[in-house]
Amino acid sequence: MKNREEEIEKRRRRAQDETFSVARVHSTVVQKFLVKGASGRAYQIVIDRDMNLKSCECHDFLSAGLGTCKHIEAVLIQQGRGDVPPVRFDDPGPQEGQSSDPRPEEASRHLVCFDVETQNSFDDVGGRANLDKLRISVAVLYDEPLDQYFVYNEAEASQLVDHLFTADRVVGYNLLGFDYAVLQPYTKKNLGTLPTLDLMRELEKKLGFRVKLDSVVHATLGARKSGQGLQAIEWFRAGEIEKLTSYCRDDVKLTYELFKFGATQGYVSIDTRGTRQRVLVDWK
Repeated sequence: MKNREEEIEKRRRRAQDETFSVARVHSTVVQKFLVKGASGRAYQIVIDRDMNLKSCECHDFLSAGLGTCKHIEAVLIQQGRGDVPPVRFDDPGPQEGQSSDPRPEEASRHLVCFDVETQNSFDDVGGRANLDKLRISVAVLYDEPLDQYFVYNEAEASQLVDHLFTADRVVGYNLLGFDYAVLQPYTKKNLGTLPTLDLMRELEKKLGFRVKLDSVVHATLGARKSGQGLQAIEWFRAGEIEKLTSYCRDDVKLTYELFKFGATQGYVSIDTRGTRQRVLVDWK
């Protein structure tokens, strides 16, 4: 406990000693802020006062497990001094000789893409009706603004949830039918309230049937998945966590690339009965 308190106090001192620019993006019970330090890089802070939860996009918050960081402490300090001004969306951007870091409106668009692997199979837990018993083996999340992959194990599920709730958009493949159900037992937050774009669900609406991720990425991108779900469970049970994590990261990468293709081109492709078919999508 003492070490934890000392680490938190270090971050409070850094928040006081360093210079931060804090702007309010959104303010209800759940408040959002943008914080820029000396580097000029902007981080989004979310504070949920009802649930006494705070989150930040920075690596320190996501990895240290302290529930705070210098950016959060900077927000709390400036709130204590008075109201925090709203972010200006008419900022003309960097002038000649200034930093080319993201403008506030760009930094506030926070998209993440993630995927969950499980410790158990459907047969192990008595069928698909018991998704909540599958348990997380590993989850990988790609954070678009940070251009970084984050890996979470079962013990870090709450940190994964915090990371998801910083996002303005959560992208995945079968999130609504699988990943959220696996993750939900680890949190009191309703994952169904996340701003979700489930690519599998969107394609199902268009086609009237479900299509596997491997089929869509092969027809659209010419790529293939690096493994399959049952093999991932075997890797977990054999302690081959590096292989498991690599497989999960590959799935996230493929899903994100599929999303970007659909968002920019307005379609994806599938193979049905030996014929390649374009499916129009609106994923912007």
